[in-house]
Order: sequence, then C-alpha cells, then structure tokens
Amino acid sequence: MLILCYHGVSKSDEDLWKPSLYMDAATFRRRLATIRSFGLDVLPLGEALRQIEAGSLKHPAVAITFDDGWHDFYTTAWPILREFNFPATVYQTTYYTYYNRPVFDTTCSYLLWKGMGKTVTDPGRIGLPITVTLDSMAAVDETAKRLRFFATESLLTGEEKDHALAVLAEQLGLNIKEILRSRTLHLMNPAELAEVSRHDINIELHTHRHKLPADRKLFLEEIARNRELIRAATGITPEHFCYPNGGYRPELTGWLREAGVKSATTCDPGLVSKGSDPMLLPRVTDSNNVSQARFESWLAGVGVFSSSTQRVYQPSIRAEIQTTSTVRELPAERADVSSVH
Repeated sequence: MLILCYHGVSKSDEDLWKPSLYMDAATFRRRLATIRSFGLDVLPLGEALRQIEAGSLKHPAVAITFDDGWHDFYTTAWPILREFNFPATVYQTTYYTYYNRPVFDTTCSYLLWKGMGKTVTDPGRIGLPITVTLDSMAAVDETAKRLRFFATESLLTGEEKDHALAVLAEQLGLNIKEILRSRTLHLMNPAELAEVSRHDINIELHTHRHKLPADRKLFLEEIARNRELIRAATGITPEHFCYPNGGYRPELTGWLREAGVKSATTCDPGLVSKGSDPMLLPRVTDSNNVSQARFESWLAGVGVFSSSTQRVYQPSIRAEIQTTSTVRELPAERADVSSVH
C-alpha cells in the first residue's frame, strides 16, 4: 500500500506561498483522476491496514491522508474527494479546532510573504527587537522563525498571538478581516469535523497542540486531550496517529501503544507491507513541488524509494521545546497548537 500525505488544497494563493505543502485544486483533481486511471484501490487507512495484517489485500492500494485538518480541506479538498467517491483520513490537531482563529505560526509566515518588499520593525509588536526588510523568501522564513520562537519563549496566549497577527497585518498593509472572513489558515471546527466524518472521512490523532513533549506524562496527556476532543466532535474514538512535522523519537512508539494507538505514520518514503512497523508507517508527501511524472512513478511503485523522494518535514524547534514547562491557559485552555508547517 502507498500512503499519500497532503496538507492543504488552496482556497486562493496558498500554493504560491508554500508549494512544498500546498496544492492547487486543479492539480489535486488531476492526482485523483490519475489514481483512478491506474486502477488502484483507494481504501480507508484503517481498513487497508487490517487487510494487510490479515493477508487479504488482493490489489495494490492507496490510502489518502491529510495532516492538521485545515479549513481548506472542508471547502476545497473534500468536495473533490467526493467527486471520486474516495475515502480519506484527516489527522486533526485540536487546539485551533476549538479556538477557531488563524493558526499563529503558519499565518505569520503567510502574512510576511504577502508583505514581501516591505520593512517592519518588531513585527507584530510583540517585543522582538529587530528591523527586517522582506526582500526574499529567506528573509520571510527567518523572520517567521524568529517570531514563532519568541512567542513560544514568551508564552504568549492565544489572544496575544491573535493581536500580534492583527498588528503585523496592519504594518504590512494587509486586511486581516478578510483572512478571518474566509477562514484562511484556520482549522476545521467541531461542526465541520462532525460533517466530514459522516462521509467517508476518518478523523484521527495528531496531538492537541501539534507538539511532541519529551516527557511521557505530557505526551500521553496530548494524546488523551486530542482523542477526547475528536470524540466530542465526531462521536467516534480515533485510534490512528500521525507524528507532527514527521519527527519521531524511539520512545514514542511505546508511548503510543500505551495510549491504545493502532498505527502511526511518518513522512519517511516507502510502501507499507505486512512487515512494516505499524508505529512507523512510511508515506510520500505530495504537493505542487511534485511533478505529475514523479507522482505516477509513486503509483507504479518504482519512484517511492528514489533519492529524489525526500522528507518534506523536519523535526521542529517547537517539538523540542515542549517538555515540562508551564503553559499559560486560555479561559478554557491556553495551550497553543501553533502548527509550524
């Protein structure tokens, strides 16, 4: 079985901002048409894994997965999946599902990119003493990285991050109200999760705050909270997991088994067979940076292990920071998912 990994299908210009993670709708539709033309079975992830374990998988199969659970899955990707009657798995992080605002880390980068060519001092006015000219993508990435790190170290609350995004948009001459209206770089909310889960979309675990704590207790709490909130939205108990940012450590597989998780996907390329470790399942990450020819080579099973198939993810600074430090709470819960894709 080939597991395909997606992140977002653009509402507007997200694929121009991050072509390594986003895909335009026309290309996504072409990908699904190509899968159908190859005659491959598209199965729900859990069902495919059960068949592999039982030795009853009769044909090469594909499982389609999406990380994070962005709102563009609901508005753009899901309608295309329904055109083809293809099931999919969404690995849903849940903090920004319930605190439904723009995801801070990602939106920082997006706003800075849209403001290319401008100069900002203390971007977002959060106390970061720098002046930067956004004259290249490297400058955008470095500034976004510093903003994320500073916000983490300063333990900014969700509302404080929201305010920083609004100030940053104003500094760059951008309309934050349009981002809020369109819910660009928001996650699906509980009602949307409930709706898609009734139509061949499995909502699975991705941690609550998009973090991998180094402390066992904190890690298990991340999984438990994530599971609780997904179950509250969908009525279904999730049992499959995806490592945030594709980063994993040896001890995590045992902790996941302790938490009752049945499988976990990485971003290491490969094909799934009966001999695969269910806690380290390989996937290939598709995006606008992947050519149609390379995509077809994956479906043919010959391009998955090539040197040109690289991991998109790298373990993030954020994943390493979260250990046993105190997290300031929102009125209900302040800990922030802050996806770093």
